[in-house]
Amino acid sequence: MGLKKFIIAFMIISSTIFASDVIQKPKLIHSYRAHELLSNAYKYIQSQDRLSFRAVTTNEDIYKNSIVVDVTNTIRVHLVRDNRLRIDVDGDSKHRSYIFNSGKFIMWDREYSFYGELETPKTIDKMLDYIYDNYGITSPLANLLYSDLTKRVVPKAKGYYFGIHKVNGISCYHIGFSNKQKELQVWIQLNGEPLILKFTVIDKSTPLRLHSSTVIDWRLKQYKRDPFVFEPSKFIHKIPVTPAGGR
Repeated sequence: MGLKKFIIAFMIISSTIFASDVIQKPKLIHSYRAHELLSNAYKYIQSQDRLSFRAVTTNEDIYKNSIVVDVTNTIRVHLVRDNRLRIDVDGDSKHRSYIFNSGKFIMWDREYSFYGELETPKTIDKMLDYIYDNYGITSPLANLLYSDLTKRVVPKAKGYYFGIHKVNGISCYHIGFSNKQKELQVWIQLNGEPLILKFTVIDKSTPLRLHSSTVIDWRLKQYKRDPFVFEPSKFIHKIPVTPAGGR
């Protein structure tokens, strides 16, 4: 075989191999199996009395109704069930802390040195529902904080299995769910505890199909001081918090 014919044959074989990798469709697995993987991850999270983790989130947002821009924040979470929670957010959009301790909820804007305080129900689950229902306040990563995640957030759509893929060098089950409103992909640690190491969401309800991605590190060190105590200095000013819609 001449050199020219060899090169052409090699190119045809290579293109066939690479094309098969590119166009290979994700395998549709039984819905109960995809649910089982995600449900096991949620069961593990909600079974822990204490959680400390760090997450990096990147959300697409619309800037001045003209361009889609990426907004990245680092979120640190410390949780003690069922009545203590601290979330610190730092990044492109805010520098803010949320502190909850047995019925007292604090929102502290560290960039502008003010805070608001609310009396709420005494458990984390009820507090999260209360601040959303009455004040329109959405807690960052609330989908990982509830004690009944398996009842609240497991998707009902059919599941897809994409294989064993790595997140920061760690092998994970890579699964996905899709319905008319959203697409969800989740990476769950393969070996050891079934930790969620990454998830992405695509909002299909708008033409722009805005995308968000979250990568989680579950090895966050504990605070040296009590993270659930808020003692504002004289330079931090208290402001009122009004219900959503003026209720």
